[in-house]
Amino acid sequence: MQTREGLKIGLACLKHGSAKDRKKIIKSLKGQNMKLALGDYGCLFLACLLSIVDDTKLVTKVVIDELTNHLKELIFDKNGRRPLLQLLHPLCSRYLTPTDLNCLKYSVPSLVSKDEASESATKVNLDSKLDDVADKEHGGSEDTLVASDSKKDPFKRRQELLVKSELFEVLIETCIENVGELLRTNFGKDVLYEVSVGGKNNFLEGVTDRIHVLHNAIACDAARPRTDDGDEHAFDNYHSSRTIRRMILDCPAFAATLWKTALEGKCKLYADGFSSMVLAAYLESPNSGVKDLAKSELQPLIDGGILKPQDHKAEEKSAMECSSDESSELSDTDTGYHAKKAYKDLKSGKLVARFGTDRFRCPFCPEKKQLDYRYRELIRHVIVVGASRRPWKVRANHRALAKHLETDHADAPGSSSMPLRQAEALYLSKIKRSQAGARSTCKLSR
Repeated sequence: MQTREGLKIGLACLKHGSAKDRKKIIKSLKGQNMKLALGDYGCLFLACLLSIVDDTKLVTKVVIDELTNHLKELIFDKNGRRPLLQLLHPLCSRYLTPTDLNCLKYSVPSLVSKDEASESATKVNLDSKLDDVADKEHGGSEDTLVASDSKKDPFKRRQELLVKSELFEVLIETCIENVGELLRTNFGKDVLYEVSVGGKNNFLEGVTDRIHVLHNAIACDAARPRTDDGDEHAFDNYHSSRTIRRMILDCPAFAATLWKTALEGKCKLYADGFSSMVLAAYLESPNSGVKDLAKSELQPLIDGGILKPQDHKAEEKSAMECSSDESSELSDTDTGYHAKKAYKDLKSGKLVARFGTDRFRCPFCPEKKQLDYRYRELIRHVIVVGASRRPWKVRANHRALAKHLETDHADAPGSSSMPLRQAEALYLSKIKRSQAGARSTCKLSR
């Protein structure tokens, strides 16, 4: 299961094999499930297996029990979380790329009978009508995987694999114990969100008591005061602020818990930056009860210009892109916010750049061959990296370092009275001229 072609063969065997064939396949996976779950293609094979095999007792014994023993590792892994997300929210385009979705829906046309094809098409149409509203809310699309001899209702299958096994209890305990870390990580936040809102179509409705405990844990993490010890507040972190915002919009019960625990009477503290998106979610909620909770406190902040309503469409698109790629480009606002935080760490001494009169190091490039710089050399380094096409965090960090050098180390030998922006423009223009000269030389030589 190391290639896409190998995955297609495995999926074809699962989908078009008989019940006995599937049992043989599942039994052969004993002891191999973690290796599959952490692989780029193996995780999709497991996701398909969990979606079409009717013998949930065998699947639980061979697959689910093994995954349960390594649940924390799976939740934080880009691939490992996918079988879990498939149970919580099947075939969601937020967590699966179009290519992955096409792979999961792969079948061999010659092995699909006309009766199965027509029955599948009818089922797809019915499911799409029933789930249309939920799909719009979650930004995903659910379809039905075509498989011969699969007769069990998909909803019931998911409940048997997740709720009736030990998986859900261990899953929610893991989420509660690691709530702060899950909120603030790119991949862990997705599992936390799905558990918190009850999964697709709220299919975890029967275990709401445990979900409310998780809501309280998230709210308590958000209620912690802001500190300068390096731990970002839940409302200030890029990932957690957007995850909490989604929870407020999609889960009124969580919105009420968060308001009473962390926000009531404190909204003015969170009226700027990423945290303002959390506050705005209360006014944008489709639930009138959630709006009424916050309106009396938030409206005066809006009228006074303290809280500015924002257009979140671009930001939500950015969050969607970032969920699949840590190095995705962010808006100028996000980059500026990160640069301010990096500058604060430099100014406070948490990150150190100067080690002598004219001996500097870049705290953001510890693996670089040249560790020691003179002032002018480091200025040149931060200008080049800050203007490059490197990931947004790298650029933001180096821009913060440039400001730190100009503002806090102007006494260093080699520092000139020329403003940094002017020096940056001058240096970059020299680079462009040298590049243009090199290109013209190449043309002449040809």
